[in-house]
Amino acid sequence: MCRAKRRWRKIGKTCGRSCSENGVASAEVERRLSVTEELDATVEANLTRANHLRQAILIQAFSGKLTRVNTNRECRQSANIEMAKA
Repeated sequence: MCRAKRRWRKIGKTCGRSCSENGVASAEVERRLSVTEELDATVEANLTRANHLRQAILIQAFSGKLTRVNTNRECRQSANIEMAKA
C-alpha cells in the first residue's frame, strides 16, 4: 500500500459530511490513488528499461561494436569523391 493511501486511512474519512458524501469522496480518492499507483509502476518499469538499454549501448560502445552508420548524404559524397579521382 502506498504512503498516500496509508495517510488517507489514518486521517479518517469524516470532515463534516454525511456518510454517503464521505463514501463518495472516499471512493474517488481510492480510485485516484489506484491510478497514481499504476502510473508509478509504469514509470518505474520504463526507468528500468531505459537503464538496461543505456547499459547495453555502453557495453556495445566500449567493445567496439557500436559504430557510426553512414547516412545517404555521406555515401553520395564518398561516391562523388571516388568518381572524381577516376
